[in-house]
Amino acid sequence: MDSEAHFHSRAENMLNQIQNFENQNLKQNMKEIAQGSINKVLADVESPAMAGDIKRASFLSALDGIRTGTMTYSQDLILPMIEKEMEGRLA
Repeated sequence: MDSEAHFHSRAENMLNQIQNFENQNLKQNMKEIAQGSINKVLADVESPAMAGDIKRASFLSALDGIRTGTMTYSQDLILPMIEKEMEGRLA
């Protein structure tokens, strides 16, 4: 009986450790995906080819927020860029 209880306890501990390792790996992977996506988008924001369009869209979005009294980021280009980049990294 003691041997069976010990075996069960050890197996349960091992499975719990495996689950913890998997959760840590998942968190690390998600962090890397998010950080890589943000870094890529920030590089795009700073690039001369895209900076003008992004700043213009942000300005129009701010004007819309002032006009309506609520900032909705309706014309924002950055959030869709981040979403697209993250989707690409998850695929």
